[in-house]
Amino acid sequence: MKSHIIAGLDLGNSKITCMIAKISSAEPIPEIIGAGTSEPNGFSNGMVVNLQLAAQSIESAVSTAESQAGVKLTELYTAITGAHISGESSKASFAISRPDKEISSEDVSQLIQQATAIDIPSGRTIIHFVPQEFVLDGLSGIHDPIGMNADHIEANVYVVTATSTAIQNIQKAVYQAGFNVRKFLPQPVVASFSVLERSDQELGCMLIDIGAGTTDIVVFYNGGIYDTLSLNLGGNDITNDIAIGFSIPRPRAEELKVKHGVARSDFAFTKKTVKSRSSEKPTLIKVHSLGKNTDRIIDQESLVSIIAPRVEEIFALLYRKLKFPVDLELLPAGIILTGGGAKMPGIKGLAERVFGIPTKIGIPNTVQSLNQYKDSSFSTSVGLILYASLNNDKCNIKKMGKVPKKPVFVSVSNRVKKWLLE
Repeated sequence: MKSHIIAGLDLGNSKITCMIAKISSAEPIPEIIGAGTSEPNGFSNGMVVNLQLAAQSIESAVSTAESQAGVKLTELYTAITGAHISGESSKASFAISRPDKEISSEDVSQLIQQATAIDIPSGRTIIHFVPQEFVLDGLSGIHDPIGMNADHIEANVYVVTATSTAIQNIQKAVYQAGFNVRKFLPQPVVASFSVLERSDQELGCMLIDIGAGTTDIVVFYNGGIYDTLSLNLGGNDITNDIAIGFSIPRPRAEELKVKHGVARSDFAFTKKTVKSRSSEKPTLIKVHSLGKNTDRIIDQESLVSIIAPRVEEIFALLYRKLKFPVDLELLPAGIILTGGGAKMPGIKGLAERVFGIPTKIGIPNTVQSLNQYKDSSFSTSVGLILYASLNNDKCNIKKMGKVPKKPVFVSVSNRVKKWLLE
């Protein structure tokens, strides 16, 4: 029975996660066999700010996963985030000159290569692309044109770019940790593999990945990616607000957020208001403010009055930056919230209030042996495994002590050959 190993590295803002899975010929569904996490030391908002610390953080997470899985890796699919990542649509077209007018895989590859050979600003690098749709003789909405007939074919391709310096430094940190980057992928696109149903993408939906340092969006429309967006705002900003508001250390502020935080004041106090008729006391929380010798008591309402405005601000900024904020009814599958921030009570209702469309929480559940990783904060990590498995692309493993090759970028022309699976 043949099997192969796939591995992903999620460079998140709250933690770095390496996940390793096995796929066998008898069981094509990935099975997680190892995972490791570490503090994201050396990173800030998805970018390397200290190369040595970043490499150590990566090495720590990967070595833990390797020990559990009993393998040694040489390369990793790597998910990245940050406001330096952006995307845009590109078009290309040509006429089918052959007498039979049948579209071949070579035609499609040539078309995709033309669409991705775009002029991008100096200092930026293409990290990912995905066909949105094909148009045959003016007929749109076609996703796989191979074998069809047409006189003229056009491709709309969504191309994701990132700042070259950021990419190079991340790649260097991974290499100094002892590994190569097999492919860079945007975090929200990867997370979509683990939390979205195919019907969600076909109907149209918006995935919002709420991380510690960034909040990322990917919009699916007409079966393909329509827009991506990243804000340098996330759970850490909420924690900072709490720390400042109550003059307490950040670790204590994080603890309050996790244990008592609620994203909507009406959600937090509906039950309390009803029960107040029977003399129900509000939730009281003890905190020790910096520079004071005595503890102070706050109620949950005071805490939520700090949290709710920040969460609403994040959603409002995303709404304003979307390419079609007035046409959200074109996304009948609604919003899917994921990431660590999606676990906060009341956040679903707040998203529905701001965006005006149905919202649900996305949790990965499509691989084996998820155990404690069946959690929205691991959506990207699981998505990396699913992306690799759908591409049927194994990661190389090494013997102890073998040194990886020097890091290299995979060219766009090589990636075109696998466009259907990307």
